[in-house]
Amino acid sequence: MRFLTAWMVCLVVVMAGCRPEPTSGVAGAAQSSSSLKARLEAALAITYSGDRDTALAAVARDAARAAEADVTKAALQRITFTGAKDAAAADCAVLLANAGQGAAANEVAKMITFTGTRDETLKKLATGRR
Repeated sequence: MRFLTAWMVCLVVVMAGCRPEPTSGVAGAAQSSSSLKARLEAALAITYSGDRDTALAAVARDAARAAEADVTKAALQRITFTGAKDAAAADCAVLLANAGQGAAANEVAKMITFTGTRDETLKKLATGRR
């Protein structure tokens, strides 16, 4: 019985260490514009709005990391839940600024509905404290 218990514990430990880390994009590779546009199209085809919003936020963040402002804004504009859109837009504004897209970062920050979040994000952009 002890052998079986020890074997089960080892199996659980090994299996727990074998799970891949979830990622929102291609590991270690920059996303191309066409890849991001294809992901945006796929996200928009999702029927359930909660799942669609989650996918659109992931596309927006990855596009912002890749300095693809047009894809970022297109994804954010289609998020239906205001809280999800605001959180994603705040992240995207900072990511765009870090990618050298200051004007686009300001545009994205101004898309934020909640005044407190919008002002906090604009303050980060204005002060350079990201």
